[in-house]
Amino acid sequence: MTSRDAVHTSPRGLRIPASNVASFLFSNPFRKDEPAIATAPLPSQRAHYLNERVPPHRTLYINQLTGAQLSWDRVRRDAGRVARGLRSLSFLQPANGEGKIVLSPIVMVQLPNCIVYAPVLFGVWAAGLTASTVNPFLTKSELEHVLRLSRPQAIITLAGGPLQTLRDAVAALDDTALRRHYERAGCIFVVDPEDDDYGARARPSKEPHLPGWTVRNWKWLLLDEPAEWVIPPMTEQEAKARIALVMWSSGTSEFDLRTFLELVSTFRATFIHIAPPVALALAKSPLVDRFDLSSVKRAISGGAPLGQEIITEVYKRTGIKVSMGLGMTETSGGTAQQSSLTWEEMQAAPGSTGRFMLGIDAKLIDEEGKVVKLGEPGELLLRSPMNFSCYLNDEKATAAAVTADGWYHSGDVAKMDEHGNVYIVDRLKDVIKYKGLQVAPAELESILCACPLVKDAGVTAVYSHAEATELPRAFVVPTDPSLVTSLGHVTPAQARFADEVRRHVEEHTVKYKWLRGGIVICKEIPTSPSGKRLRKLLKGVVHGTEVIMYPPTAKL
Repeated sequence: MTSRDAVHTSPRGLRIPASNVASFLFSNPFRKDEPAIATAPLPSQRAHYLNERVPPHRTLYINQLTGAQLSWDRVRRDAGRVARGLRSLSFLQPANGEGKIVLSPIVMVQLPNCIVYAPVLFGVWAAGLTASTVNPFLTKSELEHVLRLSRPQAIITLAGGPLQTLRDAVAALDDTALRRHYERAGCIFVVDPEDDDYGARARPSKEPHLPGWTVRNWKWLLLDEPAEWVIPPMTEQEAKARIALVMWSSGTSEFDLRTFLELVSTFRATFIHIAPPVALALAKSPLVDRFDLSSVKRAISGGAPLGQEIITEVYKRTGIKVSMGLGMTETSGGTAQQSSLTWEEMQAAPGSTGRFMLGIDAKLIDEEGKVVKLGEPGELLLRSPMNFSCYLNDEKATAAAVTADGWYHSGDVAKMDEHGNVYIVDRLKDVIKYKGLQVAPAELESILCACPLVKDAGVTAVYSHAEATELPRAFVVPTDPSLVTSLGHVTPAQARFADEVRRHVEEHTVKYKWLRGGIVICKEIPTSPSGKRLRKLLKGVVHGTEVIMYPPTAKL
């Protein structure tokens, strides 16, 4: 293997803290005087890190609607109280994972972005438990699938609609023991995201009621006794298994550009983490001119590709440098990033997602599994101590994704230059990225084919330059052959059919998976001799009547 091969090997000697994640986060690990890792830059090179410990009164979270704030110390103390409350639940038992992996008890956190999210999630980690974070707006069938797969022993969710959906999903479970556990164990806790004074009472008397259920207000977990952060160290295998199961919630409150700009301007934010559609808004929306964004020194965009032309427009208009990053759930987050670059340095590698982070080994391979040369495209394989251990209860998927020697197949097609910069150029995987959220074509195809009006369906992505994101588009074969006798212009019958299909999808899946790329009514879906859908041929080969169900919009 020559030095010109597309291989990146991280310096050895990476020191991974053998402590609970929550304990590590609240240990002020990024101070200049105490580097978190042995190979960290010298103190003089760590100007972006903190000189001193975080002051206990430092505000970490703000509810922009009410003005309520949570300080660093309040989050730390309340997370400790939640941990103690969870540990008092006698029914929590370790869960079985793949092979010899034994997972700590799983707690499902089903919350939107709200002020209580941090103490709840940190509390789960501080208790040494496994957090499975779930979108609070999943449909009944989606939530039923999550319950059946991960089998959480405790659930923290929202009152109202999400709680009712949870009840419906539990009722649909065919596992009698699991269903009875949720109905009788008192393991379900509800959160009111608008209740800022959540710590006022430890055991409030008023609790949401569902017939036959024991549902507790989550304040029950806020035990009054002081809770110390004394957590036994995790083994490496346990740590990787826990991290692999953390699936960050996408159930956020609806994004509003005006509110975002007001908050950045009011609180003089210096760093913002954004998705590509927000970068597009910073480049083009007239609202931006009404707010002072001069405090922002840097932004990072992730979750989906972002065109260099948008990055340039944002910088010229606002002076904000938008850096790119690369990460995925299976690698426990970030793997590559453009870090602390000047605008001139960024122009030296336009379109790059940066260089690989410390501890990450990477290589690019061709279809035969051979390493390609620098500058040539190949599938990106990653290996590090932070890689996930397995897909829970899915040995087949795990074996397909991870090699015997620990390399994870990312499914991304990338290039690497002589300076170590990595460029994502394509995807082998069929996953669609809608505003940074993953949409699986196979899932939508299954939902579509379950509709009595649909004979067959294939789903692919269409890119929207107006919204800077991919949109799911469905190619649908109707069961009624008269709907495909005349293809081209939309007939009233075809419009009614497409509307029924739209309603069916909306009833069976979460909002970000809706068919915003439109519905194409066609005669057949191309398949291989073995019957596999050939999604790559949908856009170029299949012709039909296109029906746009959602008006084009740049609203985020």
